[in-house]
Amino acid sequence: ILTHRNTERFIDRQIAPSMDEICGHSNFLPALAKVGELLKLGYHEECALSIFFFSDGRSSDHKTQGISCDETYKQMKEIVKTWATTYGESLTFTAVGLGDRLDNFEALKAMTMGANLGGAKGSFERCEKTAHSLTSAISSMVSSTTESRVTLQAGGRSSYTERSGLSSEK
Repeated sequence: ILTHRNTERFIDRQIAPSMDEICGHSNFLPALAKVGELLKLGYHEECALSIFFFSDGRSSDHKTQGISCDETYKQMKEIVKTWATTYGESLTFTAVGLGDRLDNFEALKAMTMGANLGGAKGSFERCEKTAHSLTSAISSMVSSTTESRVTLQAGGRSSYTERSGLSSEK
């Protein structure tokens, strides 16, 4: 799922990148709601599910919801935890924050914590703004999803293999 800003003025996606840069709004809760809708469409036991959440900044949901940042992070964590409880080890939730060490990715970290608490595989990767860093994060997610798929097809229990050499934060 590619998220977009939830206003009518962003209809033309050709100008959206520059408008997004200027306005700087990132509403994560609507994106999570859309993922929830897609998950309700169907699932079977041999299906390995993978959710990849990518952001270059902070959630702006607290502004639209009228509540604190911490409360929105808690909501995000609970949403992902509910999915993790439902789908268990067949779900891989990867959150990638594109930025440097000064950037705050508390929302992404909260969501991956929810995945882990619910019994799924959750990981947060902080990526520098390089192709190599992004490639490593995506490769890690694909490896984990593939491992889950193979294990589920064999009827066994999955084990999460973390790749070395990534700047992963748990």
